[in-house]
Amino acid sequence: MSGPSVCIVSHAHPDFSKGGGEMSAYRQFQTLAGEGWEASFVAAIELPNGQSPADRGETVAGYGEREYLFTVNGMEEDRLWWRNPEERRALLRLLVGLKADVYHFHH
Repeated sequence: MSGPSVCIVSHAHPDFSKGGGEMSAYRQFQTLAGEGWEASFVAAIELPNGQSPADRGETVAGYGEREYLFTVNGMEEDRLWWRNPEERRALLRLLVGLKADVYHFHH
């Protein structure tokens, strides 16, 4: 079975955080991929010691097959956006580059 390409976007990755939302999002990704769908998983992480992505020269990184991590360090918690516009653009470039038919923002 194949269907549209789907990108699951989660607030965390279960390898780094064991909450129910990220577990559910990851299972959805695994189930879709296992059924032959073109699925990708994009998850937020926090870098150690409060580093900002700019400090490490990265905002988005490949993690596994069709899995990507983006950092939320430097994000303003009360506004859910980054002060540095390049950090916002990096996430948008990743999402647009995946060319999914459906983007499912999970939580």
